[in-house]
Amino acid sequence: MASILFDYKHPNFKSKKFLDSPAATIKPAPENYHATSNHPEYIHKDKGNWILVKGCRMNCVIVLRNSSFEVLEARKLKGDLVVTGRTGNGEDGVYVHTSGFDHKHLKQKDKFSLFSNRLIAGIIGSS
Repeated sequence: MASILFDYKHPNFKSKKFLDSPAATIKPAPENYHATSNHPEYIHKDKGNWILVKGCRMNCVIVLRNSSFEVLEARKLKGDLVVTGRTGNGEDGVYVHTSGFDHKHLKQKDKFSLFSNRLIAGIIGSS
């Protein structure tokens, strides 16, 4: 099968739509913020109390609202308290549980495969 390549055309930034557009707002992101995965994720809230975060999906952030954790796209942040920690192994209060499901029945063994991530995200999001 032959590959089909398309010519890419940039937008016309000299058009009125773009000329009237304001410059983007650029603000610092919190240092060390935690980007979510499609795996079950737990947050150590306090004194051994690990909370399973519902609705995790790739590359979002976990915020604390009304004493519960929510997953948001970063673009929807509005001064929220954001969970930080990059390791995901529990040492900084965030645990990403990559071995919670038995993947033996799947043909692909990669724990980050698209199908298994959809399956996991669906199960966690519906609990």
